Amino acid sequence: MNIFVLHCGGTISCRLTEDGYLTPSSDFKNIFSETEKEFGSITFYHKKTKLFLSEHLSGDKLGSITAQISEASESGKYDGIIVTLGSDTVAYASAAIGYFLGNMSTPVVTVCSELPADDPGSSASLNIRAATALIAYGKEKGVFSVYRKDNETATVHRATRLMRQQSYLDIIYSAGEEYGKIVFYSPGKAEFVKNPRFSESESGAVLRCNKFTVFSPVMHLTVSPGMIYPRIPSSVKAVILGTYHSGTLDTQSKKTAKFAKYCKKKKITVFTDSTGTGSDYLSTKKYGELGFFRLPPLVSPAAFYVKLWILLCRDDKELIRQVYTPYAGDIPSDVSGSTDKGGEQNGQ
Repeated sequence: MNIFVLHCGGTISCRLTEDGYLTPSSDFKNIFSETEKEFGSITFYHKKTKLFLSEHLSGDKLGSITAQISEASESGKYDGIIVTLGSDTVAYASAAIGYFLGNMSTPVVTVCSELPADDPGSSASLNIRAATALIAYGKEKGVFSVYRKDNETATVHRATRLMRQQSYLDIIYSAGEEYGKIVFYSPGKAEFVKNPRFSESESGAVLRCNKFTVFSPVMHLTVSPGMIYPRIPSSVKAVILGTYHSGTLDTQSKKTAKFAKYCKKKKITVFTDSTGTGSDYLSTKKYGELGFFRLPPLVSPAAFYVKLWILLCRDDKELIRQVYTPYAGDIPSDVSGSTDKGGEQNGQ
């Protein structure tokens, strides 16, 4: 079995400099060599991009990563692909790869870690072993991400469901249900267990753009009590308002009304990322009046940020319809096709 590995950087690739700062400069091939011995009949083929810290992820880097992974996937030379990334922005890069390749591709697994791979406490080794085990399982297609749950288990996530990693927590979540898990019974003996509650629309469709803009035309704002909205740069074509857990924001605020009026005038499409249950509160009734579209529940805000970025780079004339159209498993099948229940005018 042949597995292509693209090293991109992030904490997993870091080492300490003499003055005590982390810098990405390690390819930690020793872990892959140990994994080859553990599983047997596996050969890793390595390629290293110009390594970067995850916070430096940009449109040109996303374009380079998706191009290289697409080329490797379509070459037919590999049974699977592993991509090493930084944990801070793994949700964004994974989503981009997921949209570009869709759910019917050669299995691609993104891995990251909270500590450099050479650190004894790092999750890197188990994450790489879990990625290898998922590919070796041989039945799953599309793009995934894995992360250590404990010393014997790693969770498996659909790439377009990955949530941005929360502060202070050494764990990665999916929006809604995780895809499954890898359980290690002994070295080289692992089992993939799919989550029976996971659902997604079956589709081979991909979502691509010819070229990412270096800077995103999407602004993602987190709402806060008493919030004053910033002035929107002319390059921004869409805004995602990061709502509270229940999918709400202060719709009584004059600042919100002024912001909504400005966006309508400038033809900037505004979405709210309903990451909660999708319940309707009296405050959400004004979304239609304000011109706000509400994303379906149980979706990843990070993935939809990337989805909008791709759609705006395509200058897609059916932006709203495409946002609500499932791609690469980003919307659970039991909520796909859901509309903006917060406003009957649906933002118009």
